[in-house]
This record gives sequence, C-alpha cells and structure tokens, in this order.
Amino acid sequence: MAVLRNRSTGAVLAESIAFAVPPLRHVVGLLLGSGSELAENIWLERCRGVHTVGLNCDVDVVFLDAFGRVLACCPGVPPGCPSIAYSDARATLKLSPGSLARTDVLVGDVLALDEA
Repeated sequence: MAVLRNRSTGAVLAESIAFAVPPLRHVVGLLLGSGSELAENIWLERCRGVHTVGLNCDVDVVFLDAFGRVLACCPGVPPGCPSIAYSDARATLKLSPGSLARTDVLVGDVLALDEA
C-alpha cells in the first residue's frame, strides 16, 4: 500500500491506496472486499475507464495522464454505472466518496504515490 498525495497542494488524498496493473486485478480490486482498503482506494495503471457495477456506494473517480496530471475529476459516481471513461487517460483512480471535495483536487494538479 502507498499514500496518494497531491504534489500541487501537498494534500493527502488517501492514507492507503492499492496499485493495480493486470486487468484481472482491476476487476477483483473493484468488486471484492466492500469494506477493505483495497476496495476503498485503488490506482489503476494503463486504465482509461471504470464501472461501478456491483459496488454498494458512490466513488470518486480521477483520470490521469502519463505524468500523474489530473485530466478529469468525477465526484460521487453512483453504484451501477456501466462505464465512465476518459480516452486520453493513462491511469484511473477510484477513491472513497468525498475524497475530491475534502482535498480540493483540480484539473491540472499532479498526483503521486508515496511509500507508506
């Protein structure tokens, strides 16, 4: 696990976030463990979109470019959403609800993982 930090403001978005690369890990990380840290916050590398089918609460979604720069913020995506995507994204973050509002993440901010 790692800490997700906004390099532009210094704010911590998530005290613990899982990092996933393989496609199967994306699906498992999003659907299992409804109360676990893995299900709460996950960085999906090489991912341009997510769904919220099978989740039981809203999530905040952030799309990043190859440098960790925020391309788009989607707060409060409801459960059951079949697809939310951003074609230029190189990574997608799924965060616990309210993470974006609490830390004032803006398009153009740079997000990065720090070792916990």
